[in-house]
Amino acid sequence: MISSTYKAFCELNIDRTAIGLGKSENDVEYFCTPVGAEVIGYEGVGGIHYCFIPGFGDVVFAVNPMPVVDEYVYPLASDFEDFLSLIISCNSTAAVEQIIGWDRREIFDNYIMPTEDECY
Repeated sequence: MISSTYKAFCELNIDRTAIGLGKSENDVEYFCTPVGAEVIGYEGVGGIHYCFIPGFGDVVFAVNPMPVVDEYVYPLASDFEDFLSLIISCNSTAAVEQIIGWDRREIFDNYIMPTEDECY
């Protein structure tokens, strides 16, 4: 069953690429995409995509064909609302997808909120 929040989000008919949840007819599933997964968006780089998996309720998973750690598929949020909150807090899916391999300092201090001298 697909989350009612996700259904409402889809009905907004907005450009989701700005937050890393783009979808197009050219998107493909990868060898590591779980069977039966409902793909909810593609990051647009490296084959990274996000999905719901049957049997796991509203949990949102990341799928990464080139994983940060030894996991191709891992949970990111308990539901779509929490997933959107993470994306908004982190400015896009890019940092959210990296959570599994980074600690708080790497995510927040260095990636999301770098100091002036760390900016390029």
